[in-house]
Amino acid sequence: MAGIITFTGPSGAGKTTIITRLFQNLPALRFVPSYTTREARPSDFPSEFRHVAPEEFEELEHKGEFLWSVEAHKNRYGTRKDDVDKALLLDQYSAMTLLPDAVRKLLSYAQEGVLPFFILPPSREVLAKRLEERGESQENIRLRIAECAEWEKEARASKIPYIYISNKGTVEEAADEVREHLS
Repeated sequence: MAGIITFTGPSGAGKTTIITRLFQNLPALRFVPSYTTREARPSDFPSEFRHVAPEEFEELEHKGEFLWSVEAHKNRYGTRKDDVDKALLLDQYSAMTLLPDAVRKLLSYAQEGVLPFFILPPSREVLAKRLEERGESQENIRLRIAECAEWEKEARASKIPYIYISNKGTVEEAADEVREHLS
């Protein structure tokens, strides 16, 4: 079985950590690349993004090549339909981290072959500690914790058939929970 697995959840919920563990345990797993105008970050996975100039992004968008595109924090992000089509034809899983609106568009486009996961954050205390260890200010930590509650509320009210993954235990437990759904 194959398809596209998506990961959605608020910042600090553990998406990157869980995906890292999945890549370690599932060597055939790959990313459906997203295009972005932002600079590369050390935390980016190899092949997760294709970093392009704003002009190139606009040209691709003008040609209608993106399944979805969005502006966030003064940068553009989008995924090409062609990359989604290729991923759906593979005999292996491909992964994407997506915002809810992009998950909706992907589900509408692909109809089948998409398994959307929503990563639930740990307790407020654990989340605050994680964000503090990242160097976030106390103000940002308060905002992110409030954002987490809102994200979960919106996810549960959405029509997106998320598989909810609790990230309250170890990373390995959360990754195992995802892997169980891939069998």
